[in-house]
Amino acid sequence: MSGILHRIKSDPKSYYKKIISPSWLVWKLHSSYNHYKLVRDSNKVYAYLRELDKNTNQDFARFRSERLKQILVYASAFSNYYRKLFQSLGINPRNLDDFEKIPFLNKKDIRANKDDIVSSRLNTIDYYLQNTGGSTGEPLEFLRSANMSHYGYVHQKWAFEKMGYASGDKIIAFDGSTVSDDRIRNRIFYTEETNSDIPFGRLSFSSLYLTKETIDCYIKQIFQFRPRFFRGYPSFIHDIAVYLLGRGIEVPFELKAIQLTSENVFDYQIENIKKAFGTQVFLQYGHTENAAYGHTLNDAYEYYISPFMGYMEIIKPNGKRAEKGEIGEIIVTSFYNIAMPFIRYATGDLAEVDEEVNGVLKLRRIIGRSQDYIINNHNAKVALTALIFGQHYKAFENIVKWQLIQSTPGKITIRMIRNEKYSLENELEIRGKFERIARVKTEFEYVDSIPLTKAGKFVFLIQHIKN
Repeated sequence: MSGILHRIKSDPKSYYKKIISPSWLVWKLHSSYNHYKLVRDSNKVYAYLRELDKNTNQDFARFRSERLKQILVYASAFSNYYRKLFQSLGINPRNLDDFEKIPFLNKKDIRANKDDIVSSRLNTIDYYLQNTGGSTGEPLEFLRSANMSHYGYVHQKWAFEKMGYASGDKIIAFDGSTVSDDRIRNRIFYTEETNSDIPFGRLSFSSLYLTKETIDCYIKQIFQFRPRFFRGYPSFIHDIAVYLLGRGIEVPFELKAIQLTSENVFDYQIENIKKAFGTQVFLQYGHTENAAYGHTLNDAYEYYISPFMGYMEIIKPNGKRAEKGEIGEIIVTSFYNIAMPFIRYATGDLAEVDEEVNGVLKLRRIIGRSQDYIINNHNAKVALTALIFGQHYKAFENIVKWQLIQSTPGKITIRMIRNEKYSLENELEIRGKFERIARVKTEFEYVDSIPLTKAGKFVFLIQHIKN
């Protein structure tokens, strides 16, 4: 208030002229009304979320259809790309029977048509530039509406409350945050926030600096903070869990739950994390494009996909929808990115369908990326869903972390951090399955650490062969 008073006193005529100008008043009223609508609508979404898993007769499918129609009509009116596309294919955006005529949108399409996809009303929208996809080798830069964060927040609030969150509970994030040089010199490997704990926590520990020499500092600082929740990268939290288990270190506080997100999750990682921290583990699915939100609710580890963030389809390679028990690619349409609409966006992620009830899609599992494949000695693709994620390896319990690297068809280098119980039998099991299932020969490289991406994430497959 003191700044406003100073401007009034120093130049009252120009100040009052500015604040009573018609254009300023219109903008101020418009902005206030839009904020009011946003808060009201996100609160409505939060109320719906609280009914999501209660087997009520709420018509969530109707809500989802209404939002889908709204974004289609908006894109047709204000995006040159979609207007031309819909016209050329005879698509009526108000008729959802035409929805599946819309072709899938991929990163290549977005890069080639970025200016046309962007809304023509951009000067009236709060937005910012977003980057994603570096871990897949296909980075993407796009515009994201600022209002999307409100919907992301209420979804995370709902998820944490399902996990037992109460006001005042401390959350630690485990991600790829960049820590200042001064903090690193002082052996502090986290950043600090002063905002609400949900969803990212007051402390964000960085995976970028975790080594054999620094892990004791991480553990000491985590124990001092005594959080009630962890949230973050599975590989990062698993590294700490394995260290604790290997040294028989007990956690001196009670965790309510751990939320794993942003990476593929293996069953053995879940088991080690549960064992080390003595708490429940939940899985969360989302992405930077903010077109989907999924969360598990129990040890069945089935994902409930929110019908309030976007519209999700699971599409098989033949272009048809996956049925119960079938695997397909996750295709999403964002309801709220009015700065740059993404309609039928192909994420590259794979999932196995369970069922859909009242507009709530359930997935048995989210498996990995559709482009995660290796090339055998006949130059044929072998999906990791069949070779790794759909198999049970006894060796899993003795693998701390592993990574596949391929440069030559029919050959794979397995870079691995192993524990002290890992044996020749484990190696022979892996060699045998890779040879039998994929017709691929393996070479093992046993290491003490595996490099992360610039964002601090772990990449399971590094594929140098372009096929």
